[in-house]
Amino acid sequence: MTEDSPSTETRGDHADHWTVVRCGLAGICVMAAMCFVKFLAAIPRLFTGDWAWRELTLFPLQVIVLGFFPGLVTGILLPLRRYGHFGHAVIGAGCANVYLLACFALFELDGLLNARLVTVLTFAVLASFGGGAMGVVIANDIQREKSRTSPSEEKSNG
Repeated sequence: MTEDSPSTETRGDHADHWTVVRCGLAGICVMAAMCFVKFLAAIPRLFTGDWAWRELTLFPLQVIVLGFFPGLVTGILLPLRRYGHFGHAVIGAGCANVYLLACFALFELDGLLNARLVTVLTFAVLASFGGGAMGVVIANDIQREKSRTSPSEEKSNG
């Protein structure tokens, strides 16, 4: 596949629906992997009274929400990759802000609704800068890995 031809992940100016869903599912897998040890560590705390059974049953749902929605936004914003670093920064910032909003909605909804707008916007700007920077860094790593594997593909094609 050449640089000029559209990839199978995007069609024209919008993302393929299955790619968006796959990104959401990948987000769930990443969050589940990150939270699995915490989940196992929390089980003994149920018997000491530090944690309620209700919290343990809600934990997988929280992992799904915190993984799926940022992944979904990443999949929706994938066509912005064609704009280079700027597009990757927008994808990272969008993912970080959706993750921040999901965290507020799940764990601190009262604080989000009662907070001053300046406080919420400060968190959003910080998440945008951090997510944007990570979007560019991750995209560079992916490009570096692709360039390592492309010479073998060129030998097989040429």
